[in-house]
Amino acid sequence: VFRDREENRNKNLEESVKEEPEKIELNEEKKSKLKELLKENQGKGKTLLLDSELNEIKTISTKGLSLTFKKIKEKPEIIVMDGIVTSQVILAAEEAGCQIIVANNFAATSSKIKLLSF
Repeated sequence: VFRDREENRNKNLEESVKEEPEKIELNEEKKSKLKELLKENQGKGKTLLLDSELNEIKTISTKGLSLTFKKIKEKPEIIVMDGIVTSQVILAAEEAGCQIIVANNFAATSSKIKLLSF
């Protein structure tokens, strides 16, 4: 009985450990595309949520960004944001597993997320 409990506990621990997502490598082509997306989005008050291949998952209002992370099923790897990236935005992005934020203005920094500005 004790052995079964221990095996179940170990199994549950293994299942609860999340796999680290594969790090996104940004080549010059991807950087150029992100720069273009940022420029196109400038002044619109929108945030683009992208997957690792820069495919758009969703476009949302920058104001509702934090709430969207909690509701959206497919979590973004990259965020292209028109507006100031605050510590709240970074925290929400970290919790969602985002790897890169692209914006013109940053009011905070992160050791977990790559922050890009062009």
